[in-house]
Amino acid sequence: MILALLLAAAAQHATAQLVGTWRLVSATQRMADGHERPDPDLGPRPRGYITYTATGRVCTMIGSSERPRWVDGAHPTPAEASAIFANMVAYCGTYTLDEAAGVVVHHVELDLSPNRIGTDRKRFFKLSGDRLELHPAPPWPAGVRDWTVAWRRVR
Repeated sequence: MILALLLAAAAQHATAQLVGTWRLVSATQRMADGHERPDPDLGPRPRGYITYTATGRVCTMIGSSERPRWVDGAHPTPAEASAIFANMVAYCGTYTLDEAAGVVVHHVELDLSPNRIGTDRKRFFKLSGDRLELHPAPPWPAGVRDWTVAWRRVR
């Protein structure tokens, strides 16, 4: 009983640290040869936010800052519309946290892609003050050995 209470208290501590809104700093991939590159879909200066609530909800939206504006602001061309999927990530749902394993799992309820609804997105996390690193779990694209998505707490 005491161990269960201690584990519950530890999980609440990690959740309390995670709760809030975070602004995207960078999204980089470390390649098999050791060099680092920006996430190819988001580019060198991505923008975005992720929000974790105390009630177990998560919502994130990130994208390339270099997305061109649509020619007709109200109606994208077919090419402009298909580009949305190439350089945007947007989803919401619930999350579970395993502090001991350093893992947060996003349980997707709504996604830009309907095929991702009902899936889980496992992220290894590191929290240090106002900095959060999320490392998506494999599988990764060919040649990628690690993937880091860095966030800074919004104050």
